Amino acid sequence: MNSYLPVKERKPDFSDYVNFEQIHDITFEEIKKSNPVLREYDVDFHKVTPIYYPHYQVLENGEAEFIAWISERKLDTNVAVRLPFRIDIEFLSEKKSEEFLWGTTEGSLWFSHGSCTYTMNAENYAEEALKKHAITFRQPVLGNELLYSHIGDIPHDQYNKLTWMVGEKHFAVILNGEVRFCGINFPYMEMDLHLQAPQTIIIGTNGQGKKLFRSIKIAQLKTTPKINIKQGVLCMNVKQSNNVLPNLRQIVHPEYGENYWFNGCAAYLMECLGQNELDYSFFAGLTGENFTQVFSKNHFRGNGVVDYCLSEKDNHHFIESIFARCDYASTFVPLKQILSNREMYVQMLMAYIDKGLPVILNDYGNNPHNRPSWGVLVGYADYGKTLLYMGGDGTEPDYISVEDLLPKGYKEEGQHCHGWLFIGKKEEKKDLAGIYRERILSLPQLLTFENENYCFGAKAFCTWAKSIDEGLFEQIMPEDFDDWGMHTAYVCCLATNSSVIKVFLEKALALNPDLIFIQDMIALYEQMGRYWNNDNGADLEALGGGFNVTLDALQDRDRRKKIADKLRRFAVCMDEVVSTIDQFKVES
Repeated sequence: MNSYLPVKERKPDFSDYVNFEQIHDITFEEIKKSNPVLREYDVDFHKVTPIYYPHYQVLENGEAEFIAWISERKLDTNVAVRLPFRIDIEFLSEKKSEEFLWGTTEGSLWFSHGSCTYTMNAENYAEEALKKHAITFRQPVLGNELLYSHIGDIPHDQYNKLTWMVGEKHFAVILNGEVRFCGINFPYMEMDLHLQAPQTIIIGTNGQGKKLFRSIKIAQLKTTPKINIKQGVLCMNVKQSNNVLPNLRQIVHPEYGENYWFNGCAAYLMECLGQNELDYSFFAGLTGENFTQVFSKNHFRGNGVVDYCLSEKDNHHFIESIFARCDYASTFVPLKQILSNREMYVQMLMAYIDKGLPVILNDYGNNPHNRPSWGVLVGYADYGKTLLYMGGDGTEPDYISVEDLLPKGYKEEGQHCHGWLFIGKKEEKKDLAGIYRERILSLPQLLTFENENYCFGAKAFCTWAKSIDEGLFEQIMPEDFDDWGMHTAYVCCLATNSSVIKVFLEKALALNPDLIFIQDMIALYEQMGRYWNNDNGADLEALGGGFNVTLDALQDRDRRKKIADKLRRFAVCMDEVVSTIDQFKVES
């Protein structure tokens, strides 16, 4: 009698495998010969599916024109292959259109296959000293991210031939016949690749640099059968005590302006509780993140209000107060407490997963997958020795051992509150209209907050402007300039808030028709949106103080003064938001 048990397989952990070997003395012809083609597909540009509305047009000469603006706007080739495979792209990168306006990096060309992304010319920042011109990729099957600097530069204004060979014998990147990278003995090469499901090839770039595609070819490569059964021996591995939430999905979508990851995690948690109306937009308004400009007076504290509040020592109760506003009890367990009783909290996590509930976290321990910010724990394997979590913009869960997530002897850096959030019971029933109303009317307190470490609202804009105007960056050397931590994180904040807050405000007005001043608030945030990127050549981006900022611009007296003056215009709008609300409260 044969017995068959359903088994949920655990994704392999790259730390369990020997590192691959990088080789240098090999030609493209040798690589092609060792990785023969089984089938080849010519991508029909007329059958490519644009995702999230990039600019995509098939020209009269048969070439395809593509501008992504942001990396989430991409192209589905509608060609699916399994490992091993090869992709050949003949393309042109236009130099003059790479203006660094829609993001901090420009000029990359990437494709994804399943959960793994492969990028040429990655981390090409506006600031010359920060440019890495890197090749980056997630190792097939294992998924850990690797980066190799200064070998991924792409020549501009000429047609290039790029080949990625994700082969059975070689993993290689070739540009115009030159082998830029080649590795052998990758762990995936020893696996039975026949069992891998075919995955569609998605192609993208970053920024507003134009790409012209002349041809794209995708090939399924041949594989050699792997014989793993020893004579006379039948091995059966059955893993029990595995569980994963059934409704896994991407937690945030940056292409929709969902840039504050905690709010996506909170929305996913509410979705698991059946509270679908408490979505990302709801939490981004409830926390105040989509309303509030932030600025740190000393060091980088994160990307929004939630991170800033948690940067204060022992202020983890702030997170619990967010859920209390929407009727739920919750407990934020500090990381130090979890580490002191690791087994108990892992068991508690497993119990939550078994009940269909995720647990929110904001620290990844040794962080083998290089994940930032907030995520949700969504499953476990091997009796809880391995945990699964979704990073904010990840499309599939990462697997991490408890030893990596909660390493013994691990110590947090600084005073930032890290830990896990366990949701509790639903308490009194609050009226949704009342929750929106309370949030709107309490905004003046949030938008005027300041302490010795940071400030919000108009004060954030003014303090930011003053720091630029008074020469904060004069003594900064190019190698020490962190454009995100020192400037563009604040740009992302103002750009996000002015672009997406209308959704929350319109819902608040629909539920509270007497709050007619909300229309004035919408107009003020829209004005800030124009100040950012649509002000007749006088906007922040046009002045060189937006996502395209350089250290030179912040050090030049004339240019930085114009940038600072523009930021003060934002402050005026924020003051008007506060006065508009205060006036309504007085009159009512």
